[in-house]
Amino acid sequence: MYQIGKYLFDEGVAHLISPDNEVEELSPLTYRLLMYLMQHQARLVSKRELITYVWKHEVSDSPINKSMSILRTHFCDNAQHPQYIVTRRRLGYRIVAMIQKVPCDLNMESDIKHGSVSSHTPSTALNNSIKLDK
Repeated sequence: MYQIGKYLFDEGVAHLISPDNEVEELSPLTYRLLMYLMQHQARLVSKRELITYVWKHEVSDSPINKSMSILRTHFCDNAQHPQYIVTRRRLGYRIVAMIQKVPCDLNMESDIKHGSVSSHTPSTALNNSIKLDK
């Protein structure tokens, strides 16, 4: 479980949980896109890199732009005034929101799977930076 800005991301079940405790299921592609951006949060990720490691086959810019827009929508983010995902024209994308690993107890995992996390959302995150396996 990770805190990304004001959102919780449960990578085990591909759920993004809003500050209002709304649980959204991420599509497999959106999930892979978010995971890849998180793994490489310290730098810009190019479209070519996303094609290679997220799509794994040639695609035009359109599906990448659409998927990035969907991901921003999940975060209620705005490309013109981003708080979560920055686009650097012709260079790539980067997550700019703070990402922290958060503790997750068994009750919270059960509540997330059933769509209710009302009393379990952590108020503070651990001071651990994200380190994901490649």
